Amino acid sequence: MELFISNKTESGLHKAASILLAIILSSGLIAGIAYAFRDFQKELPATQSEFNQSEAIATHLADGKSMVVEYLRQNISELSPQKEVLGGKFYITSIEFISDNEAVIEYEDGHNPYKAQASFYIQPNGVRINSFVLVAGVK
Repeated sequence: MELFISNKTESGLHKAASILLAIILSSGLIAGIAYAFRDFQKELPATQSEFNQSEAIATHLADGKSMVVEYLRQNISELSPQKEVLGGKFYITSIEFISDNEAVIEYEDGHNPYKAQASFYIQPNGVRINSFVLVAGVK
């Protein structure tokens, strides 16, 4: 007995396989997107109050960092264990906050570059530097 499949049946099977493949790929794509964004809802504040609190904390941290940057810029000459040379004046070239209470400061006087690590905290009346230690530069 010979099995005979017409071209019409083959094209119907091919079409059904193509549709099935498209459905499987679409389902996989949707599942992948859902997996990638699974934690997105967890990160959003649940209420307006939580949002306002998160915003206030972020603003406070940004204001605190701004205060620290300004304090360091105004007082870098007094904080530095090295003194400016040849009539130069210290200026900060880079500040990287490595934690909420520590920063790495790169500064120079136009002649010698320095790198220091500062430990600080913010008081109601301003910034207090706990330590200012050279980690690179002329010692």
